[in-house]
Amino acid sequence: MSSKYQLFAQYPSLVSVLSILKSAQYSSLPEVEELLNIYSKISDDSKKIESGDNRKHPLIVLEGLDGCGKSHTSKLVAQKLKASLKSTPPPSIVALREKFDSQDGVLRRAYYSLGNYIAAHDIRQILHKQPVVMDRFWHSTAAYGMANTIISNSDLKLPDPDDELYNWPEDLLKPDLIIYLTVSEQIRLQRLSRRKTFTEEEAELKKNAKFREIINNIFRNMKNPEIVVVDNSEKNVHESSDDIVKMAKELPSYKHST
Repeated sequence: MSSKYQLFAQYPSLVSVLSILKSAQYSSLPEVEELLNIYSKISDDSKKIESGDNRKHPLIVLEGLDGCGKSHTSKLVAQKLKASLKSTPPPSIVALREKFDSQDGVLRRAYYSLGNYIAAHDIRQILHKQPVVMDRFWHSTAAYGMANTIISNSDLKLPDPDDELYNWPEDLLKPDLIIYLTVSEQIRLQRLSRRKTFTEEEAELKKNAKFREIINNIFRNMKNPEIVVVDNSEKNVHESSDDIVKMAKELPSYKHST
């Protein structure tokens, strides 16, 4: 893994994630050992089944800042498409989340990155039977890792829009459609005010306008595949979900499955 990827807490491949988790610095931590054991079992299972990307249905991912209506919209889209609704981290490792959230940024991002590959294993099997809608995937992992690094290091600047850091990992299951939900800051804060607890990153988003700006810019720079921006400010979640369902039904992978 190049120094640039390390600098911005990015993992461009499964190999790069595992190299961090298996390093002398982290491998002896109980939570890392447990995470690797879980991954090892899943990896062994994947060798027994058909590999490769031969999906019969589309994978649709919804991204967006906390409070944009992402989770509610994801549920509605999944219902309307008769799709399976998934999120990251996947259930098999979600119990470890709190432990990794208390670790340094490098290890924390390695946990979320491996979670993406574990989730992809589960999703690949479901796509043989029905569409999948995901509430967050690789983009969130990459965007928050990059933004946190920039915020904590004043000498770092956001990479240029054509930088390879914004590319989807070649060995990770690629979505057919990626939606980035946006909403006015006033509406977003109103929704967040109803929450009783916040993660460290949610709290940072709430108070730090620069952090929000960086996150938004990173998402808009993501490519291969491109992101489709859907503004939730003037529409309710039912209207927005209808728009997304319409886009999903135009996908070749959806048309071929019906």
